[in-house]
Amino acid sequence: MNQLGYNEKEAANIYLFSLIAFASARFIFTALMKVFKPYHLLMMAAVASGICTTVVIFSSGLTGVIALILISFFMSLMFPTIYGLAMYKLGDDTKFGGSGLIMSILGGAVFAAIQGYVSDASGSISFSFVVPFLCFIVVVLYGGWISRISGSKPAVK
Repeated sequence: MNQLGYNEKEAANIYLFSLIAFASARFIFTALMKVFKPYHLLMMAAVASGICTTVVIFSSGLTGVIALILISFFMSLMFPTIYGLAMYKLGDDTKFGGSGLIMSILGGAVFAAIQGYVSDASGSISFSFVVPFLCFIVVVLYGGWISRISGSKPAVK
């Protein structure tokens, strides 16, 4: 609302675009998984999210808002892919592993609070996006680790 001078109704429309981007990306990324290995696609989405987050941090106005919507687009792939990769070949530990991954959703709430603290402490909502930026780095590292333990080098199946 502040970046574009929008009222609540206009800002709600922007949020709707973000939700549409998120939902559309699920279908797009599902199709791309027929071409790319999931962990490489995860890494590409996390890098793209990191780039968009950098744009949010250092820009303002419509550019920053579009970058924020694109973060939502790329994030749509992350949790289901991380979940699927983490659950692969757990065997008898599948229930335990699955419940642990579901409990990790709490991390989203914790990091949102940390981002709020950074925003309050710095006086800048844009700067607070350094918190999700660091999280995207962790996702890239996770995708790389899965790639390494899978013994795969090419990004395409």
